[in-house]
Amino acid sequence: MRLWHILPAFGCSAFVVGCGLAEVFGSPKIGNVVVTYTGPTTVSVNDTIPVAVSVTVDGAAVPNPHLFITSLYPSIIALSSTSDTLIALSRGFDTLKIQFAASIFTDSFPTILQPIKVIP
Repeated sequence: MRLWHILPAFGCSAFVVGCGLAEVFGSPKIGNVVVTYTGPTTVSVNDTIPVAVSVTVDGAAVPNPHLFITSLYPSIIALSSTSDTLIALSRGFDTLKIQFAASIFTDSFPTILQPIKVIP
């Protein structure tokens, strides 16, 4: 009697695997992600400049990428409340941590560290 319950389940499983439906329900795959800072690397105190970052996935540009940007030394470079503008506050060296966030990434985000020099 139990064999009659097992055989249909086994047959359906073999059908799903044989048809390739396992690939449809598998986890998504992402290609080569490149995050590039394209803004200036030297700014003057009191400069306010837009953050310039480009993101490509397998060579195709990502329009309006969702980015997390932080300054390692916020006393040197601050970010606007929307993180789209850099504000040079004082002379020194700072590093921006730029992360590309997309819904398909679960464990880690592609990240770059960009050094910025603030001169008087």
